Amino acid sequence: DGTPFYGKIVSLTGNGWSNPWPDSYVKALSQEHGIIRTTAEYISQISIGDFIGILPIHSCLTTHLMRDMITTAGQAITTMQSPK
Repeated sequence: DGTPFYGKIVSLTGNGWSNPWPDSYVKALSQEHGIIRTTAEYISQISIGDFIGILPIHSCLTTHLMRDMITTAGQAITTMQSPK
């Protein structure tokens, strides 16, 4: 519908994550905080302190800050900024 967004919301599972929640997305974003838009149905399923997953539309900030990543299959991915 043309609405800008910064990521999709998912439930975390034992081996990855669910499909994105319908009608749910990251509406606004700063380096430390995000604002999500979702339905009352999904809000009623989460509590303060629960973990939810965010699938970002791009991972530049994550890659820059973390430098090394591990895939859900356990494969290590390093970047040019990784400590030697």
